[in-house]
Amino acid sequence: MPVITVYASRFLALLIVALHSAALLSLWYSDADALLRLLLAGAIVLLPVVRRPDPGTQRLSLGAGHCYLERSGSRIDLQPPQVRYLSEWLIILDFQQRPGPGRKSCRQRRFSMLFWPDSLSAGDQWQLRRYLENPRPDPFSVAGE
Repeated sequence: MPVITVYASRFLALLIVALHSAALLSLWYSDADALLRLLLAGAIVLLPVVRRPDPGTQRLSLGAGHCYLERSGSRIDLQPPQVRYLSEWLIILDFQQRPGPGRKSCRQRRFSMLFWPDSLSAGDQWQLRRYLENPRPDPFSVAGE
């Protein structure tokens, strides 16, 4: 079972800064009312602060029929990822949280992870790509499901 360490990406941080700067610049030159411009500028500046992802490292364990994500001292049990996008510069994986004991299976949390070139070491990137290219069947699943 490969264990991949995911670091905060500087590419993503620079992209967010560039997009928010472009939004502020276009807002500055718009013909909108001054109060509206001020409110929108506040929202543009505060949005990345409020929705800021955990900047620490995360560990992703990928198995044949299960995955685990460890971050901020907690462990999340996940179903194997679905590949949304795969290129040499970006990998986007969609995950769905497995229901834990005492939880109903109807409200499972879904989320995506973006892997930029600087989010993974060269060895971890190789392991992730190898895992995605050669998926193993779940040994506990029933054929036909």
